[in-house]
Amino acid sequence: MPPQLAGGDDIGGKLGRSAGTLRVEYRAHILDDCKATPVNLTQHWGFNLSASSKQKQDKSNKIDDHTIRLIAYPGEDSPGIRRLETDGRGLPTGKLADIAAGDAHDLAEAGEHGLGRRVGARMPDGGFDHFYVWGFPTFTPPPPGAHPSMMTNTQGPDLTRCILHAPDTHLSLVFRTNQAGVQFYSANGQPPSPAPASQSGGRRKTLHSAAAAAATSSAEETGSTGAGADEEGNAERSAAFLEFGMPHATFLHKELIDALQGHDTVLGPMENYSNWVEVELWKGS
Repeated sequence: MPPQLAGGDDIGGKLGRSAGTLRVEYRAHILDDCKATPVNLTQHWGFNLSASSKQKQDKSNKIDDHTIRLIAYPGEDSPGIRRLETDGRGLPTGKLADIAAGDAHDLAEAGEHGLGRRVGARMPDGGFDHFYVWGFPTFTPPPPGAHPSMMTNTQGPDLTRCILHAPDTHLSLVFRTNQAGVQFYSANGQPPSPAPASQSGGRRKTLHSAAAAAATSSAEETGSTGAGADEEGNAERSAAFLEFGMPHATFLHKELIDALQGHDTVLGPMENYSNWVEVELWKGS
């Protein structure tokens, strides 16, 4: 169904028609005598919605012209989209940084058509490789004596948290999730195009066909520099990686746990870990 965003921001008419939805569920339960363990599952996937474009003349096929939008929960008390701070080693500090409008990290910008801002516009130094947090919805407590199930979500039923769009193919991905945020990586750390598969993740991360992968494997084993060895792998900014989950190392930082309404990612006995992500493909004209 088309996203029904807060404030009447209905972008359904700009998306076209739905081509289907994929739902991924993450579940965990302790089966042995373990007292507790942190659990924070995600899906490592990347998207290039221009890969099939007939208009694309740039063989590097970068995602710079894709638009992306992260959507915070609405409401006066909502802190909006924040970024997980990291230290000089890239480790999380447990602090969430506010993001000013127009900042390089401002991915909440609606853009001209509500589908977000260009990935290549105002890109941070080194590209995107950061965790962005929208948190969880707030609930109105039930009246005194009422059952807890009477709590109401004060921030709307729609769980659309991210939109990725390619103007040249008119393809869009709409992500819904109950997770607290997303790690967005723009693949700036990959080699420039054409990227040799052996230098950009090996056989597991190549974008070429199975036959080419087999040729690459043979070339790597023999040390050959034949056609297979030159097949292109994941090049610089060849995909938008969106990994939904909880902020990294949440369980180590009380300040972060408090900011996430007590969610500490620690799974105990008799508890079930259950989270999910849905991605819906839309085709415009």
